[in-house]
Amino acid sequence: MTSTAADELVLIERAAQGDGDATEELLRQNFSALCKVVRKVMGTSEYPLAAIDDIVQETMIEAYKNIAGFKPVGENAVLRWMATIAYNKLADAVRIAKALKRGGGMTRATGQGGWSRDSLVAIFDQVSSPTKSPSRIAATDEAVGCMRVAIARLKEDYRAAIQHRFIDGRTVAETAQLMNRTAKSVEHLCERAMESLRASMGSGSRFLSAT
Repeated sequence: MTSTAADELVLIERAAQGDGDATEELLRQNFSALCKVVRKVMGTSEYPLAAIDDIVQETMIEAYKNIAGFKPVGENAVLRWMATIAYNKLADAVRIAKALKRGGGMTRATGQGGWSRDSLVAIFDQVSSPTKSPSRIAATDEAVGCMRVAIARLKEDYRAAIQHRFIDGRTVAETAQLMNRTAKSVEHLCERAMESLRASMGSGSRFLSAT
């Protein structure tokens, strides 16, 4: 067994015991490869309607939630497991899109939606160093990957609040209605969610490149 494979097994064992940092590291290590897998599959005619960003984000969220039950077998076990999750997400997306199309509805393929790179960069701007102007910086691919992992780690209600407010662009009142909460509660959830993302990303300075 190579040192890399051995290191991954250690991380898997820690993640299975509830170590969130170990789970984050596993997802970060496999993020780029997962994106390549999803892009390759979605390049076929079988999945013309699914959004790559949404599928990747939903895969990261499900992998984070279910890592405790993961049993590694063979090389690249984590990547193969995450790829399987992505395939299932893609299949679900296509079924939903086809059903909506038959019913005359909108053909958005995914249930969550909106987790685009631009949306994540906008959130990154809010949690990164306040000494840099968002108009003068650009988040690297590594930053976007790490932000996806950090979002996957959020508590479900934190993530929902972030999605409604900053991804889908809803007002506090609209978000409160959707989440069956008060406006003050929604504001609190958003504040806590951003604090959590800031803690995961640090100052963000290592992820910035001048534009």
